[in-house]
Amino acid sequence: MAEPLTKPITLDAAINGLKHVSEAVRLATLRKILAAKAGAQMLDCLARCLDDSSERIRRAAVVLLGETGAAAAGVLAHRLDDKQPAAVRSLTASMLARLGAEASPAMDALVTCLTANEEDLRLNAALALGKIGASAVPQLCSVLSNSNSVARIAAAEALGHAGAAALESLDSLRRAASAEPRLQLRLAYAAAALKISGDAKEGLAILLDALTNSDESTRVTALGKLGESRSAARQAVPVVLKCLTDSSVQVRAGAALALARIGVKSVDVIAAIVPLLADADATLRLNAVIALSVLAGADSQATVALRVAEQDPDWRVAAAATSALERTRSSNSPQAP
Repeated sequence: MAEPLTKPITLDAAINGLKHVSEAVRLATLRKILAAKAGAQMLDCLARCLDDSSERIRRAAVVLLGETGAAAAGVLAHRLDDKQPAAVRSLTASMLARLGAEASPAMDALVTCLTANEEDLRLNAALALGKIGASAVPQLCSVLSNSNSVARIAAAEALGHAGAAALESLDSLRRAASAEPRLQLRLAYAAAALKISGDAKEGLAILLDALTNSDESTRVTALGKLGESRSAARQAVPVVLKCLTDSSVQVRAGAALALARIGVKSVDVIAAIVPLLADADATLRLNAVIALSVLAGADSQATVALRVAEQDPDWRVAAAATSALERTRSSNSPQAP
């Protein structure tokens, strides 16, 4: 009889391995637990690893716990406090986001993370709360009145991630937007309302108005929010197309990505993006290739443009163009009966 590819690891072996003085041995033990899919049976051992003197061990334990599933949510929640390094807390929030609604035992700790100074931690906590869904909505609505402006923005982003599950928050978002003098916060509230409702009447006007703002960063932010709204922002496409000729290269690049994420496939949109492939800025050319790869399909104009982009002097642009053409050929090839 053939030997099993992965030998089970016993609890005693795991305990001894995770107590070993050598970091390499402790890491190897964690890998064995992961390979054996034994995390759920060894939660106590893994929880102790989250207090290990080595940050590498703590990070590896977080990942393993995230792979373990719902049983690990409570353990991870206790490690979101500020005694942990920001990188570990951010990774923990990211792994909780993968659990979706099963991460609800960590909800209170995640809400606290919305006030963190570290942007990555706030973003990952907001995503996790959005994935938790309806049960997180009341707490997120209460954060909209927090004195901390970055927390209010993060709460709005979390509500947007929740989508239709956060419908009950629309009134709170409307009130917050109407009372808020700062444009950055109004944009966050507007984008959340648009993503939640899928209705252009909710927030789209604020985002479109921001595209005419004289401040470059405001225009870039508004384009990012429109892209995040995807098909709910399809009525914004004519205005976003105008941004492709903006004086700012960052705005032009943001407009290309926004069009890709909104996903309206038309000859006019493709025709407006193709000239960007001749721009002097490599990042803008890369964004144009990304947009064409999403929107082009079998469009001949886009195919010709992508073939030219394969010769781009920037390897990222050339590689993205080649990848886009390969995907196009694959999707258009006849399927076997």
